[in-house]
Amino acid sequence: MMYITDNSRILSREELSTPEEITTEIPIDKEISKLIFGARRSVSKILHRQDDRLIVVVGPCSIHDPKSAIEYAQNLKDFINFLHQLNLCICANISLAFEDQNELV
Repeated sequence: MMYITDNSRILSREELSTPEEITTEIPIDKEISKLIFGARRSVSKILHRQDDRLIVVVGPCSIHDPKSAIEYAQNLKDFINFLHQLNLCICANISLAFEDQNELV
């Protein structure tokens, strides 16, 4: 007798939006675009040894409450100014997870 060993815990499947669909639905403004570009450029310079800072990835993997996510981000932003003086580049790794749908956004 063969046992089912692949995908045995998957209850259902749902098609996800493509990155292109998401950027159309949720456009970013000039300020956010500048922030993202700058952060990515900083990380790239560190990885290519053009910047001697250390990258520190922080954060809970997921947050279930958008209000808590904003509060966490604000607290982290305030702390980043201090950490920057220590020659650290802080990168937050956070996803919003909605409990009722158990999906990551």
